[in-house]
Amino acid sequence: MRFIDEKGRLFGFVNLLDLVILLFVGFLVFSFVSNRMIISQVIRNQPARSAGSEEVVLKVVYYGQANEVANNKNILMPGDKDIFGKAIIEKVLEIRPAGEGTSNITVLVKTRCMKADRQYYYTNAPVKLNAPFTFSAASYMLKDGTIVEMRTQG
Repeated sequence: MRFIDEKGRLFGFVNLLDLVILLFVGFLVFSFVSNRMIISQVIRNQPARSAGSEEVVLKVVYYGQANEVANNKNILMPGDKDIFGKAIIEKVLEIRPAGEGTSNITVLVKTRCMKADRQYYYTNAPVKLNAPFTFSAASYMLKDGTIVEMRTQG
């Protein structure tokens, strides 16, 4: 059996030149997409014009959290770290019932924030009063949080 027939087709199906061109175009598309993914990941993780980082303590109120999280003393504890390893629950200040099966939870969260252009960033999201803040631990997630107080440790 011949690999290339008299018409230049590989195994009698595909022209060898067409196959080379198709593989080259596929390689170019793959290179472009992977390069864009790498660049966007770098941009997402590093705020522009970084001036360093500072330790920040945030008072965050999480509204309408499930009572399974709020009332379980083994889940929501001081010392819990987020999945990024950048934030830690310093203290649970208040758990207040908010309605059927939900509670509002107020916590102090200590984290290191990047400082750039007189603004603090946590996982590339701006940290300021009334800004949203999500805390994702290994076994639970506190979402729909609002920063109500902020102080730096520096």
